[in-house]
Amino acid sequence: DAGPESDANSSTSMALWDMNLTVEDCSITNLPVEYSGETAIFAGYTADARIQHNFIANTSANAIAVGWGWGRDGSGRGDNHVVGNRIDGVGLERCCDLGAIYTLGPQPRSAIRANHITQKKTPSTAYCPNCFDGIASEGMAIYHDNGSGGFCDSENVIEGWWDVALLVHTT
Repeated sequence: DAGPESDANSSTSMALWDMNLTVEDCSITNLPVEYSGETAIFAGYTADARIQHNFIANTSANAIAVGWGWGRDGSGRGDNHVVGNRIDGVGLERCCDLGAIYTLGPQPRSAIRANHITQKKTPSTAYCPNCFDGIASEGMAIYHDNGSGGFCDSENVIEGWWDVALLVHTT
């Protein structure tokens, strides 16, 4: 047994963490092809990530997801920044529990800033009638899920038909 330090996901040893990652100036469109419900850019157990200046369009679920780990303990990572991205059309095959930008778990000193988020769905093209306890839902533009915290959200532009522009989900 190597003990808990062998698992980078739950480790408190920063030497095992994924850190200092940058995804910038990419164009990601029309995906996934085979498995619906996947995220275009996923940064799970990361610290000091920069997801910036990307164009993401026509995704089946989330465009960008940052963080992992349910509840207030979560991943314990932070300094993650989602800045200046253009997101156009998310959740085109999936619905309900998704956001153009989705976060999960506490991430101190993190930011979602200056993103332009557009939803292509309209009331006539929406197709998800029974998502949350029988309530129609077509997703959220910015979705801070269970236990997310430490974010400063600012200067974002949100257009189109959303259930909620900014959702902070608490338990």
